[in-house]
Amino acid sequence: MHPKIKRILSIVVGVLVLAILALFIYAYFDSRSTGGTVTDSIRNIFPTTTDTVVTPPDNTNTTPDNTTIGTSTPPTVDLYTSRLIPISMERTSGSFMYSTSTVRYIDTAAGHIYDFDLNTRTAKQVTYTSIPAIYDSYWINKKQFIARYLDTDNNTTIRSILATIDEEKASVSTATLPDDITNVVIGDKGQIYYTYITITGRTMGVRYDMEKDTSTTLFELPVSEITLFWHNNDLYGYENPSAYSTGNVFNIQNGIFTYVYGPLQGLSAHSISDTEIVITGEGRSIVLNTEDNTTTNLSLPVLAEKCLSIVSTTYCGYQKNNYTPMPDLWYQGVVSFNDGLYGFQGSQNYLEYDFSFAEAVIDMVGPYNSPDSNYVILQNKKDNSLWALSMETSIQR
Repeated sequence: MHPKIKRILSIVVGVLVLAILALFIYAYFDSRSTGGTVTDSIRNIFPTTTDTVVTPPDNTNTTPDNTTIGTSTPPTVDLYTSRLIPISMERTSGSFMYSTSTVRYIDTAAGHIYDFDLNTRTAKQVTYTSIPAIYDSYWINKKQFIARYLDTDNNTTIRSILATIDEEKASVSTATLPDDITNVVIGDKGQIYYTYITITGRTMGVRYDMEKDTSTTLFELPVSEITLFWHNNDLYGYENPSAYSTGNVFNIQNGIFTYVYGPLQGLSAHSISDTEIVITGEGRSIVLNTEDNTTTNLSLPVLAEKCLSIVSTTYCGYQKNNYTPMPDLWYQGVVSFNDGLYGFQGSQNYLEYDFSFAEAVIDMVGPYNSPDSNYVILQNKKDNSLWALSMETSIQR
């Protein structure tokens, strides 16, 4: 072997011997100070890793036939993104909050009803009666709702039913309402109003007494273009919104139409409190105070169906730089928005929550707040999924 290589190997071997000797000397004194063994000290210097298996909790619900339906708990994320809670990623057909933390909703595919707990973020199936192809629902109380669904035999007729939930039997019983109902409004005390179209194209306005199972005609209109809504214990309405026609807001009492506001091109309206109605049209939005008949301009051209009120703040879903003055296209589903939730106070607006930070793309519609105002419940018009947004850490609190 070449003398130079021999010298290098001798140096390497010497360094290794010194390193091993130093290791044992360190381990000896470390074991004396910790009370362990020399072997333990050496293992601590060179730790090993093992895979830890985490067993998820058995969050399941049992059906009457003893099959199980799993529930899921979303992973823990940071405070901002965790404000947004997915209630159901499947298509839903309306929801109702009967407590400060429970959302009752209808699954569109089978018409089954679920309760979602906002605290535990788990869902429990309530009924197993199938009511397929539900178009939308209007809740009267915890156990009763009106549903409209598509007749799958002809795919043109909209059927309507009054449904009653029996939680003990996990079932739903139904009573038939007229076909082709176009509007349903539920009053503060469970009053039911609806409109339907006659075979001659006229609109009939009806008040339905659920206890007596009797109907009273309130009005008859020569056109089918009217949308009803409930505001401060009264029935209101407006011509169906279109960018090609003007509309007005009316108060309807005992079948008598009293002018409230308008006209505006493409007008739509939505009640957000006992005293406030959001009205949009002609590329602008206002809040009408029905107590003193004053108006406040909103600083963004929102759509009325995207708004609600919490305490003294108006909130609306809105996508900046992508507003269309033609509401027809949004109603028809031709265009959609990627909304953020904006707050309005006076002439100012601010972004309360950006859904994209939670990797959610939401075209917000029909928002309402929980009884304690800690949550906003909203539906995504893109896919009819259902969401909750916590407001406990909102900018205004």
